[in-house]
Amino acid sequence: VEGTVEGLRQLLANAAMVVIVDGYNVTMQGWPSLDGPAQRDTLVRSLGSLQARVASTIHVVFDGDADGARPHVAVPLPIRVHFSDAETEADDVILSTVADLPTDTPVLVVSSDRRVTDGARRLGANVASSSELLELLRA
Repeated sequence: VEGTVEGLRQLLANAAMVVIVDGYNVTMQGWPSLDGPAQRDTLVRSLGSLQARVASTIHVVFDGDADGARPHVAVPLPIRVHFSDAETEADDVILSTVADLPTDTPVLVVSSDRRVTDGARRLGANVASSSELLELLRA
């Protein structure tokens, strides 16, 4: 079932699962014609709807603005939204978050970025692709 939407659904049914989504990796694939704020809002809204249907806890990580300010998110936040600081890529925030979790915490990282997915696997996390998540969000 690995690599399928059904497998993703099974992982998300685990209440102990911490899900970390690579924000712009998903939005650039799912909504490439939207500007950055609209991409963020669309993903946060979609993940919020998903959060209402699944047991796991969803986090999304975006690259922060170059000036270090936290970008504005215009939709309610039923999920946890994180932004990297100006000197740090969201990829590094994702991997350090996975590394900092207790080893007995089940983790799912959603990204199609090879650096992120390979690093997450090395740290013991489950991995799903951005396209799998987008397919689930659109179902």
